[in-house]
Order: sequence, then C-alpha cells, then structure tokens
Amino acid sequence: MPQAKFNYLELLDKDNNIFIDGEKLRCNINWKNYDNLDDVQLRFEVRTIDDTPVAAAVSPRRFSCTKNTESVYDIEFDISRLVTGKYQLLVVLCEIGELGGYRDVDCVYPACTFEVVNSKLNNYLFEWNKKQWGSIQLEDLKINEIKEKQNQNLLYRENLIVQIYI
Repeated sequence: MPQAKFNYLELLDKDNNIFIDGEKLRCNINWKNYDNLDDVQLRFEVRTIDDTPVAAAVSPRRFSCTKNTESVYDIEFDISRLVTGKYQLLVVLCEIGELGGYRDVDCVYPACTFEVVNSKLNNYLFEWNKKQWGSIQLEDLKINEIKEKQNQNLLYRENLIVQIYI
C-alpha cells in the first residue's frame, strides 16, 4: 500500500486552463495519507508537451502528514516567466532525508496541462525563440552606460579607479 496517494488538483479562479500575461496558477491539491510522514515537501515540475523539463518549484518548508487523514493545500505557483506555449504539470510529494536526499512518495503526471499566453512579457520587435533560448524568459538585463576615460593605463568609473594591465 502507498504511504500517500494524490486525489485531485483543482484550478482556482479559472474557467479554463489558459494563463494570460503573468497570471499565477492557483489550485487546491488533495491527497490521502496512508502512513505517518515527516519532513515532506511538495514539488511542482513544469514540462513541455513533449516532456522536456522546463522549471520546478518546491514548498518553502517541510511538513508532516498524519496516517488515515486527507491533506488539502491551497497553492499559488508563479508561472509568469514562462514564455507563450503549452505545458504539463507534474506534482510530487517527496520525503527529504537527513542528508538532503529525497524520495518521491507519490506523483501525478500530468496533474494538469495548461497554456501560457504572455504578450506583455517584453516589448521586443522579435518573437521569443524558445527552441534556442528556452521556455523561461528571465527579467530583462539592467544595463547602464558607463562613461569611460582612459588615462595612462587607468580606467575611471564613477569615483572608482581600476588598474588595467596591458
């Protein structure tokens, strides 16, 4: 008999599974506990439809489950940096060992499929090339021009002097 078994994942505040312009995935997740479990965490893994791993997030703290009870959690999952595309969600309950190793207690794959439409992720004149750059678009680079003066192997930058070796 398993130690725990997932019953369901229910999307909240949604009539469909399409997330637009930075919406967060909110859901209720429920599982049955057949044994006492200590030091467990919940892990959400995002994969493309062709099963390529994209990203993962884990619960920030460990928790315990009591035998012969049901656990229900309200989850908020920030998927706002995913680029436009279709994805699958793998939900895993895992037990964490003393040395940081883990053992998956139960998982559901796919727990749900969803689509992301992120038209406001950037203001670029080009389409995001996820085959070359991946399915996660990180925040834009913060870039500031630094006025440089070179004077006899010294580079002056905003009150800092850095020796340049030539």
